[in-house]
Amino acid sequence: MENRYLANNEMNLLVSEQDKWFVYAIECNNGSVYIGQTKKIFDRWKLHQKGKAAQWTKKHEPIRLFYYEIVDTFKEALDREKKLKKTSGRRYLKDLLKIDSQAGESAETLLERIKQEKEKFESNNKKRKKR
Repeated sequence: MENRYLANNEMNLLVSEQDKWFVYAIECNNGSVYIGQTKKIFDRWKLHQKGKAAQWTKKHEPIRLFYYEIVDTFKEALDREKKLKKTSGRRYLKDLLKIDSQAGESAETLLERIKQEKEKFESNNKKRKKR
């Protein structure tokens, strides 16, 4: 089994994996994670985007495919999908999203956070000097 955390625009590489099964996770617009399995991941992703692959992604717009695993058989894909859908599997995927959101902080957001921290630091220093 091959685990992958999906980098941006890596979808075209997945098309070349013939005769394999994919277990995948999609981040949805409400913060939820959809987990599924398929043999044709690129086609399945397009269906999710159109709201035609699953009821969940029809109601909760898919933002991105952020994780996948490649396995050899349908049984392996089904077993792995079941494990990822359990509490510990969902926690693992949510942790990946949390790490990614922290790492992917925009420059604008990062600069604003630094500015706030600086102001807080300067304010604390002024209070100390007054004592």
